[in-house]
Amino acid sequence: MSDNDQYKRLIKESLKSIRKAHDENYLSVFAGTGISTGSGLPSWKKLIDILAKEIYGVEKNEDPLVLAEKFFNENGHINYYKKLKNLITSRAKPNVLHSEIVKLNPKNLITTNWDNLFEQVIDEEGVFFDVIKTDTEIRTPTGWPKFIKMHGSLDRENIVFREKDYLEYSQNFPLIENYIKGVFSTDVVILVGYSLGDPNVKQRYNNYTGYKP
Repeated sequence: MSDNDQYKRLIKESLKSIRKAHDENYLSVFAGTGISTGSGLPSWKKLIDILAKEIYGVEKNEDPLVLAEKFFNENGHINYYKKLKNLITSRAKPNVLHSEIVKLNPKNLITTNWDNLFEQVIDEEGVFFDVIKTDTEIRTPTGWPKFIKMHGSLDRENIVFREKDYLEYSQNFPLIENYIKGVFSTDVVILVGYSLGDPNVKQRYNNYTGYKP
């Protein structure tokens, strides 16, 4: 069997598994910043470059989490969030990917994005999701699909971005962390808008699955 034939077979089998998971309600979607760039918001790399220029005057190759920590320390809580909200504006509009993912109605829609684009689609379409932006909100399930902002939300000013945020994640989001570990062990999970070459994505993926891509 040629490589092309093997690839086609893999795609066919994967689509079959996704359809089955959707029909039987164990399909989850994991959505990253690549989706929101289509709405004019900065990619992870672009955001880091912008912050580096503000701190150093030039782009600099530095650990993104350390850079975010420096950005916070230089600006303080109020200006830190003010500047991030200007860069990731709530005035941005959802694109077709946001709409199609919401219409898919997965069991769980999980994102590391801090923007409000999925929430806009949920409101516009009039669909029902448990919208979870803080750890306490996962304690009151309604039976609806869950939309989980696992890295917090700009409107709640509880985002995960700095080195300190990642180090304290298990302390600040223990219920969300455990829930997502369960999702990876029981559901078919589609990753959209991510690169597995991103070291931060690798770290999260390894933590939840024990698998190193």
